[in-house]
Amino acid sequence: MSLVIRNLQRVIPIRRVPLRTKIEIVRSILGVQKFDLGIICVDNKNIQHLNRIYREKDIPTDVLSFPFHEVTATHGLCHLLGFTHGTEAEWQK
Repeated sequence: MSLVIRNLQRVIPIRRVPLRTKIEIVRSILGVQKFDLGIICVDNKNIQHLNRIYREKDIPTDVLSFPFHEVTATHGLCHLLGFTHGTEAEWQK
């Protein structure tokens, strides 16, 4: 299935082709090729923000993982119901 790699930070250069190759090897070894996977590289400020929201830990971390279907479905459903999140408080609500 698909593998999406996004680099939203500029501190560490990311070479996408070698990263993609290595991730595909790991997926093959683990037998999880049939699942979609998204990898998003962010800076410390953004990962700290996500860590604070989802884990209530106000520190940067190396990795956060989410079951894509749960986050996307819940987020999309909230928007379909008219919820918006223009501010931090609205996002957390």
